[in-house]
Amino acid sequence: MSVTIDRFKRVMTGGVVVSDQLVTVRHGKAQDALADARAQVSRVGLAVNPAFVTQLRTLEQGITTAMQQPTNQAKCDALEPVKLSLLALAERAKAQADQWTAAAAAVRKKSDEAAAAIDQADLAIRQIPDPGFRAPLATRLAGVQNRRIDAVTDQTFAGLGRALPLLNGCTTDAMAIEADAAQAAQLFADRAGKLVQVNAALAGLSVANANILEAPQKNAADRVLAALTQQRDALANATADQIARELGRVRALLGDIATATATSNLRVTWCNTKLQRDAIRQDADDYAAVGKRDGDATLEGRATKLKDDLTKLEALALTKPKEATDALPTLQSDHNTLKADFKDKVANSNLLKQARDLITTNPDGPEAKMKGALGLDKAGKDVFERRLLDVYKTARSLGSPEINLLGPGEAVAIHSYTCGDYAQMNGYLLFPTAPLPPYDPSEPEAHVLNMPTVDQVETKNEQVTAALGKLPDWTGGRTLRGLRKRYPGDDDDFQKPTYTIKAFWSTSTTRAFPGPWRFEITGKSGKNVRNLSKYTTEDEVLFLPGTTFRVISSGRHADDNDRTCVTVVLEEV
Repeated sequence: MSVTIDRFKRVMTGGVVVSDQLVTVRHGKAQDALADARAQVSRVGLAVNPAFVTQLRTLEQGITTAMQQPTNQAKCDALEPVKLSLLALAERAKAQADQWTAAAAAVRKKSDEAAAAIDQADLAIRQIPDPGFRAPLATRLAGVQNRRIDAVTDQTFAGLGRALPLLNGCTTDAMAIEADAAQAAQLFADRAGKLVQVNAALAGLSVANANILEAPQKNAADRVLAALTQQRDALANATADQIARELGRVRALLGDIATATATSNLRVTWCNTKLQRDAIRQDADDYAAVGKRDGDATLEGRATKLKDDLTKLEALALTKPKEATDALPTLQSDHNTLKADFKDKVANSNLLKQARDLITTNPDGPEAKMKGALGLDKAGKDVFERRLLDVYKTARSLGSPEINLLGPGEAVAIHSYTCGDYAQMNGYLLFPTAPLPPYDPSEPEAHVLNMPTVDQVETKNEQVTAALGKLPDWTGGRTLRGLRKRYPGDDDDFQKPTYTIKAFWSTSTTRAFPGPWRFEITGKSGKNVRNLSKYTTEDEVLFLPGTTFRVISSGRHADDNDRTCVTVVLEEV
């Protein structure tokens, strides 16, 4: 049998002879494993696992070294473990590449989420009109963006692991900045709205202040306006960390402006009283000067107090104009009283001078006669002059035209009759030989007057009669008279057709004095002495002695207390 070279080699080597073809196959498989390993290692990258690259290079060198072996068998034996190592390396690289790819995808997702949150925050920041509000938020957002970029820079497994929480933090922080920006934008919008309200309120206050005409009041109001304007400016210029606090004060600020506006309007009302106050001040100065000139300490003191009270009121008006305005009527009343008293003082001075001149120039005139008839009271004071001042004061206060028809003495004569002198005057006319009756103890002057003489009473009767003759007759209709008692013998008089009175008869246009006797009189010659009387509320009409009346009726009846009363109806003849 023939012997081939391969058979010879196998016999000589005691084994199987490895062919070149087998080496080529083995080398091709190793190359395929190398290509697969290289592909997987390239997926991982040098930065992820540099050891894979080193191993790949080593195994690639191993293939080269295997192919340099002297025999095919050695080559095949060397290629096989290299191939297996390359397959294992490819498997490990693939697993790690898949793991890295998943981690990188998760990081990219988180990075995109963070970027989207940053974009939303940036959009919110741009909605803020004020650069001063935008700047700090933009700075914060830039820091978040830098952190996001830094987080994705390290693509190692460790870097990817650290990136996820960092990117979550970036997203959270960006969302927080977006919320802060939205809040800042809302605060800015709220401030703009509140400033519109505040500015409108301040404009109203400025208008009110412009109507204040007195400098002290306007200065006080303008100081308040300036302080409130400063509060407005604090709101308008508030920084990001101040605006919420300032917005919280707007309600109180609007309330203060409303109060200030109301106060300014009250100041306007107060200023409208300037002419009134100037008149009070001028009169007070004038009255004080007269009081000082005349040595009248009372007048001077009252006038000085009036001016001091006005000064205090004007000081009060600077802070409390309503209280001052409300108090002004009281001061005006005090002024009116002082003014009336001053006028009385002047009038009284002139009146006394007139009366004294008449007494001096006409010793037989009514002034001299009434002065003598009234004499002095128990304290040594002149009764005539006291009653002269009283009757003219009453006449002035009532605007009495009757006083102009009489001289001073005649006015005193009628006034004296109403003061209580009627007791002796009528007593003497009724019973001329009897002692004069005392004064009615209910009369205020009863305890200070001396009892008059018959001559004095006769003078009073004469003067009253003469004075009444100068007054116009009463034509106002029926008058009433009441008596608590009748004089002896008078009861039968009213059974006759006519009745003539022996003394002065006091009647009233409104009421009869209480008593069992009541007269209803329709007269012709009565004299209305109300405005000359000491008791003006009695509405007195006085009939002179000698007046004759027709008796219309006279009847007895029981009053509400079952007491017998007499009503007599009279008509003047």
